[in-house]
Amino acid sequence: MLFSPTSLGNALMTLIAFLILFYVIYRFAYQPVMNILNERRALIDQEIEKGSKAQADGEATVIEANELMQQARTESVQIVQDARKQAKEEQQQTLRETEQSIVQMKDDAQMQLDHERAQMRQEMEQDTITLAVELTKKLVQKEVTAQDHQDIIQQFIERLEANAS
Repeated sequence: MLFSPTSLGNALMTLIAFLILFYVIYRFAYQPVMNILNERRALIDQEIEKGSKAQADGEATVIEANELMQQARTESVQIVQDARKQAKEEQQQTLRETEQSIVQMKDDAQMQLDHERAQMRQEMEQDTITLAVELTKKLVQKEVTAQDHQDIIQQFIERLEANAS
């Protein structure tokens, strides 16, 4: 016989033992293991989310750093341009000051030259007058008084002025 009462009882007992074992495993092992796996999955999802957020933050930081570097480059170019412009302005200012100094030196030299000419003209007049008086003395062979001397000088100056005009 294929199914005897003892084999049917054994099968039934095995089935009941299997169902009890299945219930006990489900109740005390499966659910805690599933809870642990779900917690682990949630923790992994959180870590993935944190990683994605950190990656996005890192990319934002890289973009910001690139923008700052570009801004620094722009500022450095501007600083160099400003320095060149200032150097050129200083060069032009120095050139203007030098030109002014040269003009002032020319004016001073011209004034000094005019002064020396006037002084030389006066000295020449004095020398000419003295020479004229000496010649007049020799020609006249007499002593010229101070008044005669003054008159001769005055006449000579008047002739010189008339000739100079």
